[in-house]
Amino acid sequence: MYFILKIETYQKSPRNYPISAEMKKEIDKLEKYNLQVRFLTENKIESLEELDVFHEMNKELLNDISYTIKRTYEQKSKYNDSIIKEECNLKVEFYNEIISDLKAKVKTCKIIINNYDKIDIELNKSIINKLEQVR
Repeated sequence: MYFILKIETYQKSPRNYPISAEMKKEIDKLEKYNLQVRFLTENKIESLEELDVFHEMNKELLNDISYTIKRTYEQKSKYNDSIIKEECNLKVEFYNEIISDLKAKVKTCKIIINNYDKIDIELNKSIINKLEQVR
């Protein structure tokens, strides 16, 4: 163990080069695209049509749960029983967690749909450039 620690201390440390502002922007953009690709793979979405269906389904579910929360608040205001009010509070907390997750999914879908056109144009440009280079 001593020799392993000794060897590791003598290894050269990697040099840290400063990153330009442009490079930082490109890294941030890459991270965003990476998160979007993860989102698509986690939800098994392979086409724009599937993404549209997923987006609409989550929007409808979000609207349904919002309506359910509204009804739960109405139920809570009707009764004076503390047990019923506590149950309503627990339901609302549960629904709010689901709503936050659904809002994130809907927002990510919108971003991907907006970026799809840009990505598609860039891919077509790169394919055309490669075909011209081959000719």
